[in-house]
Amino acid sequence: MNIFKYIVGYFKKIRSRFRKSSRNKGVIQRIEENKNKKLNEVDEKLQTLSTQEDNKEQVEQAINEKTSIEIDKELPQAIKEPIFDLVEIENEVKLLNQKLFEINAQKQKTGSIQVPSKSKSDEGIVRLEKFFEELSNETNIQVNTNIFNDLNDKKIDVESFFEEFRLIKIYRKREEKREREEQVKRQKVNAILSQIDQTLKLEKLDQTRQNVRIAERAILGLRGSKQKTKFQKRLSTLVEVFRKKEIEIEAERQRKKLERDKKEAERKRKEEEKRREEKQKRKKAEEEKRRKKEQELRNKESERKKQLQGLLTKKPNWEEFRNVLQENGITTFYHFTDRINIESIKNNGGLYSWYHCDRNNIYIIKSGGDSLSRDLDTRYRLQDYVRLSFCNDHPMQYRLSQSGYDLVLLRVAVDVAYFEYTAFSDINATDSNHSHGSTISDLKRINFSATKRSYVRREDSEFKQHQAEILVKTWIPLEYITNINQF
Repeated sequence: MNIFKYIVGYFKKIRSRFRKSSRNKGVIQRIEENKNKKLNEVDEKLQTLSTQEDNKEQVEQAINEKTSIEIDKELPQAIKEPIFDLVEIENEVKLLNQKLFEINAQKQKTGSIQVPSKSKSDEGIVRLEKFFEELSNETNIQVNTNIFNDLNDKKIDVESFFEEFRLIKIYRKREEKREREEQVKRQKVNAILSQIDQTLKLEKLDQTRQNVRIAERAILGLRGSKQKTKFQKRLSTLVEVFRKKEIEIEAERQRKKLERDKKEAERKRKEEEKRREEKQKRKKAEEEKRRKKEQELRNKESERKKQLQGLLTKKPNWEEFRNVLQENGITTFYHFTDRINIESIKNNGGLYSWYHCDRNNIYIIKSGGDSLSRDLDTRYRLQDYVRLSFCNDHPMQYRLSQSGYDLVLLRVAVDVAYFEYTAFSDINATDSNHSHGSTISDLKRINFSATKRSYVRREDSEFKQHQAEILVKTWIPLEYITNINQF
């Protein structure tokens, strides 16, 4: 039984791991009850029942018997193993038997038309057809009873003959109708196949794919196997062309995509290369600019240092200045500044005028002078001088200390007085009544005894002379600040 073997094979493939449950016992019990019955007898019983009506219970019982016999006969001994569910198998076989019974019953009801073959009645049929044709043409004819006598002589049952004749007519009409319908279907298939051929030439693949599906369904609807085979071969040829066309188009699409990707990659590479070149150029230009700037700074710094060193040249008569200072007991000069400025003084190699600091980006964290003092310095062209005092208690110290300055007093060697451009002021150089100059006479104009006094009051006549100053051009090198390492 092919259907049953298919089902068994299906369940073998699935190999379900369900354990045999208690409901399988009912199936085994029904198999045992019908063990002695024969399958052909049950089939004959079902054949008989298929011609009867109102026998549902008998049909169901017979199908159950047949199912149990088939399971017992076809299923191997492995039925006892837990890989099969007997209830599912029984239900599946029972359902197939039910379908088979319904088909047989329907065939019994429909019956078949027995088409007479070439026999001894053919001659009578031809003569009858001619007779009926003359009647339809209303021709005056003599009814020849010999036709019927001949039929009787040949021992043909006339009633059966006419019944068969009527059935033949019905059969022919039905076949003619089917043939017309089949012709329409063939024409439709031909039209679809032609359309597939046309869409293939136009490379409309989506429409072709849709038409192929339509053609496949239309061919399956044909009756004649020869026609089916013919159309299927033609469709297969077209499908093969379609597949090749698909491959060609896909290959062309991939080729174009690859070409686009290659061009895009080349474009990106060139852009990246261009960016790198521009970056390299910018970097090179920046490096060149930086190098030039550094060189300019170095040159400027070198020039600045050269100029600064040039300021340390001694006066031609510097010994006279030394003698005057020694005669008056002057051994050191003083400069006060905030403690926070000491690190900058060390880093920059000495004390510088505020003007030089501004021009050379040297930041004075806490400057002692205000804008007014700078304006006065500029007025008297003393903006590029470092101011030193002879006394260690300059009145400005007290004022700045009161303002929150953390002042330290730097000691400066008297050698700075020997520099060519060093000047001397008889009082505070911002005072409008001061007098300054770089000659020996300017140094001798200073009241040394007033500078040596301590804590001179404002109302004292020597208050201003106490503030006499030494004005050192631009800078004082670190080595001339004798107590710098104490801070």
